[in-house]
Amino acid sequence: MAISLEGMSHQELQALIEAAQKHSHVAAKEHIHRVREKITDLLRKEGLTLAEVFHTGAAKKGSRGPVAAKYANPANPSQTWSGRGKRPIWFNEALAKGTSEDRLLIGGAPSSKPVASKKAAAKKGTPAKAVKKAARKAAKK
Repeated sequence: MAISLEGMSHQELQALIEAAQKHSHVAAKEHIHRVREKITDLLRKEGLTLAEVFHTGAAKKGSRGPVAAKYANPANPSQTWSGRGKRPIWFNEALAKGTSEDRLLIGGAPSSKPVASKKAAAKKGTPAKAVKKAARKAAKK
């Protein structure tokens, strides 16, 4: 079926485009429905479920779960922050007033021996295993 576009006005071309887009949308939905039916039939014949085949419901790689609060506002201890994400206003205000991050930690300041972060250790050339070991030791204390 050939359509001559040469003699059509702008309005006729727009109407044709809209009709083609609607038809394309319907055709795509029908195609998806047919494929879905084929997959369902195959799964039923094999005695499997979609979740068994594709392991749906697994956690996304790189997603993080909730974390316990690490910092608390001295003026209002109900305001806490885990140390992840954007710093809260009260945290920035406390730093601006000269309060150190250590003073805002829940449970007081850490031990006098700070553990090197992985990034800092990598810059200094410390092996990653040693950094992990030191972090584990610090967490046990």
